[in-house]
Amino acid sequence: GYTFAGRISVTNTDLDTLVEICELTTVGRVRRRTDQTGRKPCWSWDLSPREIKVILPMLMPYLRIKKRQAEVLTRFLSTQVWGRQRGFSLTDSEYEQRHKMVDELHGLNRRGLPEGVQN
Repeated sequence: GYTFAGRISVTNTDLDTLVEICELTTVGRVRRRTDQTGRKPCWSWDLSPREIKVILPMLMPYLRIKKRQAEVLTRFLSTQVWGRQRGFSLTDSEYEQRHKMVDELHGLNRRGLPEGVQN
């Protein structure tokens, strides 16, 4: 079966900035990303679903570009029942509802121009 989980990851080449964000928010962890040939080293501040539920309401008023993703992710996380084993006990209705939100997030996060928009 499939598992759906919310995730936020902020990636940057400035380690100090990410460490400061992590310390200020008291959530998440900073880890080094896999090096890519010819690119600067980078790190990411990663949040678990439980941490996202804490921090996202605080970030929401400041979001512009990623606001819609944050709204969908908030709705998605509100459907999560903690303690279930990896979503295996979802009802068909819950599964379908969560799958639609995941599809919407994938569409919102797709790179390039939105469908139907031309240069």
